[in-house]
Amino acid sequence: MNFKHNFPEHFSYILLKSKYTKKNILSSLVDESFFQKDILRISWSGEIYSDTGYSNMNREIVGRLHNFYIIPTLITNKNHNSFVKDYIFDMYSSLNLSEGPLIISNVVSNYQFKFKFKEKIFFTMMETVSLHPLWIEICNKCCDRIWVPSQSNKQIFINNGIKKEINVIPLGIDEKIFFSNKEKVEFDKFISLFGQKIEIGIKNFKFLSVFSWRFHKGYDSLIKSFVNAFTDKDDVCLVIFSKKNEIDAIKELSLFLPRNNKLPQILLYNKIIETNNMPNFYKLFNCYICMSRGEGFGLTPLEAGACGLPIISTFHSGMTEYLNENNSFLIQCKFTEKITENNRSFNDSEFYKNQFMWKVGKEEENQATEYMKNIFKNYSLSIFKIENFKNLVKSKFTWNHTVEKVSNFLKK
Repeated sequence: MNFKHNFPEHFSYILLKSKYTKKNILSSLVDESFFQKDILRISWSGEIYSDTGYSNMNREIVGRLHNFYIIPTLITNKNHNSFVKDYIFDMYSSLNLSEGPLIISNVVSNYQFKFKFKEKIFFTMMETVSLHPLWIEICNKCCDRIWVPSQSNKQIFINNGIKKEINVIPLGIDEKIFFSNKEKVEFDKFISLFGQKIEIGIKNFKFLSVFSWRFHKGYDSLIKSFVNAFTDKDDVCLVIFSKKNEIDAIKELSLFLPRNNKLPQILLYNKIIETNNMPNFYKLFNCYICMSRGEGFGLTPLEAGACGLPIISTFHSGMTEYLNENNSFLIQCKFTEKITENNRSFNDSEFYKNQFMWKVGKEEENQATEYMKNIFKNYSLSIFKIENFKNLVKSKFTWNHTVEKVSNFLKK
């Protein structure tokens, strides 16, 4: 996702004394009583400065830990062209390593440390139904316990032979951003994905899908379902928000699109959006659709649902943590398929090779088509699901809920 992160102002004012850091940093927002508490020192390893999902998760969690009297030393790489510029994370990176617990986020490339820690915890996830033997070996040999964001991931890890203690810590949204009334923001223009002329304007009813151009995100099934549901005569469009216009994917999709002028409007948005403005962006749309073949958790349907969009989604893996029949339009996936060299996910990750993901085929695409047509024709059918979704997010799926669970597991 192509998000630019703005951090709450108070992050830059946390009070840290020299016993915890190389610097003295004073603030009127955190008084001396902060240090009378039983403060836990930890180390947190993972990306912070990029625009990936892991990086977003790490920023949201690390930036809130001081609310639970936890001070992290941040172990991260900062590229020359940093996506994020924020003082608090630079400061955390300057702290001395703690002998307390080490939390390692994004285990794939970042699991070996020579420094001795009290405990090593992997905070990770996997999109596949089966697990690669190397992944199982890393998890069983290189950590003391594991945190995952969904019960589905926990069960998959157990079923595939991971022996470590596994705790579930769901991810969330920032309630101060997603549940506040914000002024409208102007966004850059959408661009046509398949060369359609859009000078006449954007259609009124707008479906949205947010993903990276990786095969397991189901972009092929999404386009097929939409094209089967509508024509150019319908006052409806599909907008894809993604990092870039992936040429190979577009060429592939063009092979099965109708070779006539009846293609419904399909648009791309690929500009950076500040996190604070994401709710404004979601609210431009009428419905969110996800055709993914596998997710560790799936933050974008959660965000869209929090903004009041009805959700159409495949129902499996990490998304079962928050999707249900009462809050979403679910596409049941019955079968899995092996990721062989003929599968386009084969080269997306070393850990996908020869593993299984959920299959999204003709039956699932037809179900998505019917849902889109029904919501377009009778939007009122989705109202009760929208309210149920928003209430669930408020009660269980904010970043404060996530960090509270992190704190509880660290201190137990």
